[in-house]
Amino acid sequence: MTELRKANLDIKITVKPVHRQDRNVPGTQHVFSYTISIENNSEEVVKLTHRHWSILDGPVHERVIEGEGVVGDQPTLYPDEKYEYSSWCPIGTEYGVMRGYYTFVNLNTQEGFRVSIPEFLLLPSFNLN
Repeated sequence: MTELRKANLDIKITVKPVHRQDRNVPGTQHVFSYTISIENNSEEVVKLTHRHWSILDGPVHERVIEGEGVVGDQPTLYPDEKYEYSSWCPIGTEYGVMRGYYTFVNLNTQEGFRVSIPEFLLLPSFNLN
């Protein structure tokens, strides 16, 4: 794989977080699930190889999560194909923020590139009023 560059391919990422009041993780205040949709709107075949998350837990605490693929998978997306997965995140404070990026490889050129994941809030539903 060559050096990473900013993506100029049309890869669309959407995120839908949900406050899970029915879940409890010891030592945390809230649990959120999120569903991510990755759409390959380019003419290229791409493979998601790595993820990088920055999770801001309240105003001060940040943790970084990195690893291969997503939920044990390294999906290959053909033109006009969509991949969707769900995961979860506990937080120890009243709110959180997640942001990050995915690393892909263009399988036609073997070039690596990054696509930003839109930043999203982890805000309990009762705080929305």
